[in-house]
Amino acid sequence: MKTLLLMRHAKSDWNNKGQTDFERTLNKRGLNNASEMGQQLVENNLQPQLILSSPAERAKITTTLCAKEIKYEKEVIYDEDFYFGNSQKILNKILFTNNELNNIMIVGHNPTWSGLVYSLSGSFIEMKTANIAVIDFDIDKWSDISKSKGELRVLLQPAK
Repeated sequence: MKTLLLMRHAKSDWNNKGQTDFERTLNKRGLNNASEMGQQLVENNLQPQLILSSPAERAKITTTLCAKEIKYEKEVIYDEDFYFGNSQKILNKILFTNNELNNIMIVGHNPTWSGLVYSLSGSFIEMKTANIAVIDFDIDKWSDISKSKGELRVLLQPAK
């Protein structure tokens, strides 16, 4: 059994007009939600063994705050493919994940994340900011993920 956690970055701050899309940070709500989602992962015993994230600032901050809450001490892998939104490249990263790892989390952006949830589980949901879709796969190797439909176990959402 393999479990994939797809997390959309938390609510971004649009107040700094001088920032590029890549540089955009989180607003106060986003900061709180990112930490809250880490707490929800702990409460649901869903701590990932590996985290892959977009390198965009809002995704990096989301990942850092969430990782702190789950006491994730390994290196987070930041990959530009998670920012540009090419579903196939993102899926390829998952396919080549070490099979000793059963739970991995990817952090990125919409509309790509909503599309990935649909293509991997058949469940259409809108991935709102800070949401985490938990998808289970009845497989032994990550390379089999594309041959199997996962099951959306739960959609974790911040309280506010």
